[in-house]
Amino acid sequence: MTDVPAAAPSALSQLKIDRGVQASAKKKTSILPWVLAGVVAAGAAAYYFVPRTVDVGTTAVVMSTPSQQYVQLTASGYVVAQRRAAVA
Repeated sequence: MTDVPAAAPSALSQLKIDRGVQASAKKKTSILPWVLAGVVAAGAAAYYFVPRTVDVGTTAVVMSTPSQQYVQLTASGYVVAQRRAAVA
């Protein structure tokens, strides 16, 4: 086994926590509440000062001939057959 030095009991008594000493009364203030307040203030300022977008309605302008003005239905595109025609 290992040899224990003679001064071991006095060294152990020095490791005790002295309960009679009061901790310092100085409180450390946290920076987190100030950072959160700054973020909230910046968000409120951005919401207030950033311009809002305006909804705009648009329509398409098409040039038509006089005969097309009276047509009720106009279509454009491709005609696709649903069945294959048999040619004899």
